[in-house]
Parts: sequence; C-alpha cells; structure tokens
Amino acid sequence: MKILRALRTEIIAGVLALLIALCFSCQVQHFSHRNDAEREVWAALPFWQTLEAFEYRLYDARISSRGEISPPSKSKIAIVGMDENSFYATTWPIPRANYARLITRLKSAGARVIVLDVDFSSPQNPRDDAAFETAMEKAGNVILVSYLSPERLKKNEAKNVGLLMRTTTPLERFDQWTSDLALAYIPLDSDGRARRYPLYGRINDSTIGSIASLTCASYQKILDGNENKIYEKFLREGSWPDLNGRVLRVPLFSSREENKRADSDAPETFTTPIYFFGSQATFQTDSFWDVLNNNTGVYSPVNLKKKFGGKIVFVGATTHFLKDMFPSPSFARAEKNGVLDLDVAVDEIPGVEIHATATAMLLDGIYIRTQSTPAMMWTLFGLTIGASLWAVSLRRFVSSIARKAQVFWTKQKLPGQIHTLLWFSLYLFLGALPLGLFWWYCNFAFQNQNLWVIAAYPLLSASSATAGVLLMLFGLESNERKKIETHF
Repeated sequence: MKILRALRTEIIAGVLALLIALCFSCQVQHFSHRNDAEREVWAALPFWQTLEAFEYRLYDARISSRGEISPPSKSKIAIVGMDENSFYATTWPIPRANYARLITRLKSAGARVIVLDVDFSSPQNPRDDAAFETAMEKAGNVILVSYLSPERLKKNEAKNVGLLMRTTTPLERFDQWTSDLALAYIPLDSDGRARRYPLYGRINDSTIGSIASLTCASYQKILDGNENKIYEKFLREGSWPDLNGRVLRVPLFSSREENKRADSDAPETFTTPIYFFGSQATFQTDSFWDVLNNNTGVYSPVNLKKKFGGKIVFVGATTHFLKDMFPSPSFARAEKNGVLDLDVAVDEIPGVEIHATATAMLLDGIYIRTQSTPAMMWTLFGLTIGASLWAVSLRRFVSSIARKAQVFWTKQKLPGQIHTLLWFSLYLFLGALPLGLFWWYCNFAFQNQNLWVIAAYPLLSASSATAGVLLMLFGLESNERKKIETHF
C-alpha cells in the first residue's frame, strides 16, 4: 500500500494517458484503412478528416524538408509533353497521324520503349487510325494504356456508398500491337492529393500491371511472350528486380480489405507510396510539337538520337489545359522563419510525370515503407504514456526551481509572483522534449530509412495527455504551496 501511495501520481498519470491513447486508437485504426477504396467512414468518429489531413500534411512536410533529389535512372527516362505550345499549335483531339509520325521519329532516334498516356479507346479518322496502327506494328515497342475511373454509387436508402471502377481499354486493332494491358490509375487520398501508385490490379481474375510495371518489364526484357508468366509472377509476389539485379519487395497495400474480397466484383488495386524525387520537370521534358515538327537544331535527327536513344519515352499531357494534373506534396521550403510551415504551396504534377516517377522507383528499387497497424498502435501508446510519465518525473525538479525562484523574487521585493509563470515555462520546455525527439526521429527515419512513421496521432495524443497531467500536477503544486504558506 505504501508503494501504491508513493506512486499514486504516476498511476493516475498513466491511467489518464492510457484512456486518451485509447480514444486516439480508434482514429489510428480508421487511418490504417486509408487505402481501402470502399472504406466505411465511422460516423461516430469525430474530426477524422481533420486528423487525417493533419497526418498527411506532416508527411508532406517531411518530403518538402528532404528536398529534391535526382533518381539514379534519370538518364534513362524522358518525357515528350503536350505542353501549352502544343495545345495551341494543333487541333484537338490530336490527329492519330501525328502520333504515328511521332512514333516513327522516336523509333528512328533509338527510343527503347515508347509509352503513350493517351486514350485510344474510340475510332477516329480511318486513314489516321490505319497510319497509327502501321506505325505501332513497325515500331514494336509501343505501350498503350487502359484507364480505371472510380465512380461512387449509393447502394440503398441508408446511403451506403459503393465504388464502381470503369475500365477503358484501347481499340483491339491497336491493342494487338502492344505487349500487354497497362493500367493508368492514380488514386487520390482523402485530402485530394496523389501519394500512391499501383503496381498492379486484379480485374476479373486477371493480373494487369500498371503503366510503370509494364514499361519496366519491357525495358528490362522481363516479358516472355503472350502469357508473360515471369512478369505476372513478379507482380503477384509484390516484388521487382532493380537495374542491379536485386529482387526487392515492393511495399503494397490492397484497395480492398481481405475479408471483403470474396463479396465484391470490383477491380482490386495494389498500391505503393510514391517516392517523389522532385516537382514537375524532374525528368528531361520536351515539347510534343517541337519533337514532331522541328527537323533542325535541337530536334534534328542526330540530336534526337542523343536525346532519346536507348531511353524510355513517355508521351502525355503536361499542361493544365488538358486536365491531367494531380495535386501532390510541395517541394517548397517546409520552414518559415525557422518554424515548420504546414501551409506550403500545393504542387501539381502531370499524370505522365507520375508514371515516369513510378518507373524510376521500380528501376532503382527505391520505395517508401510505412508502419504496420500494430506498429502504429505501439507508437501511439508508447509516446502517450511515456510523455505523461516524463512530465511526472519532472515534478520535484520543476517545483524546486520555481519555489526557489519565488523565494529569491520575494527577498528582492520585486512585484508580483514568478512561481506560476516559471513553473509552466519549465514544463512547456522540458515536458515537450519527448515530442520534439519523436518528431526528430520521424524526420530521420523518413530521410535516412525511407520509413513513414505515423506522427499526427501520437503527437496529438501525447500532447493531450501531457496537458492533462500538467493540470493535475499544478493542482498538487498549488495545494502544497498553500500548506507551506499556512505552516509558516
């Protein structure tokens, strides 16, 4: 009993921290299902969107703080962008005869893989379609894309929301000349930003790789014919060989919970966090119209070989006029006047550049790992309880300093009271040390280990628990001071 009385304050602080952590654990559990396309929002869960948005903003701040870096495979990837100049210089939709000419030029320049991030699902001018088909057949290295478009539907009067994924594939006459289907699908997080990219999707029991997956397979010569068994094996196993021959695990998250897979016919995608190397134009980018029509100077046949020889060349929209831009983490400075700035500008990156970024990730074997749900929970409870007990452990030290300072203040006949101000000031500085060290570790793990440690929920939980403990300790301190003053 004496031991329990002696540790009464610690026990109360620990119980308080445990209760607060339990409240936040529901939020963490909900956040752990963030990649589920059919995630059911818990109506009784307060502020889940605010907390989730805060977690994402802290994640973006880590990307911004890390800064732009050059991917090792940068020299192997190029983009031919439909920029503003191309938008005004041609008719829309672009005649497929122009795509045919571009394929011929890039193939002549020695492009190893040509990826067209363009919709070829409907027929156009018969002559142009024929020219485009012929160019694809002759080149033999062109990849076309299939699009997944999510649509949310109300299932019943209770307003449960279901997800329908519409698939749009190229015309069969074009599709026969590409090596396999390639999914063009970039999911958005709850705050509307792009941070994930699919390695592959499962549609009607078929395994279909993303644009980046098929592009890498073609570049690395993994494709082995009509069935592409080796390629599909890598996808299903969630692994990929980098350019050095190392077969690495890709950290994947399913768009559907395991217990719901048998009850749904919707496509299932397996995504991984995007390792953003930089903002727009990280990779060599040239104008579609210039590459197509300029036969002199920079875009002469000789210079085209220097620009595109042996490379993967993505062709797609790079101007906002074509509405293929995705909000993404900004690479503006994450600090303002030495303080963390969460209101950094939102960058927009073209879809074609996100495909190029994902391709570089696979070629270089660079991925962002995330905590498992149990690890998130351990982090949440560990920091919350640890910060609370740390605050209790400072009690004697802080109280002693504050009381001695008050005695000195009184002896000097200075006006007012210094005790309370100093007591809270010391606690705000020393009590915040566990939170500061934890945030430092989050940045260290991200920048040095490519590990995304959940930050918002543990920080808010620990801050709330510490604030509660401080109020309790201040009450005890006030009572003890009154007893001392009464005694004397």
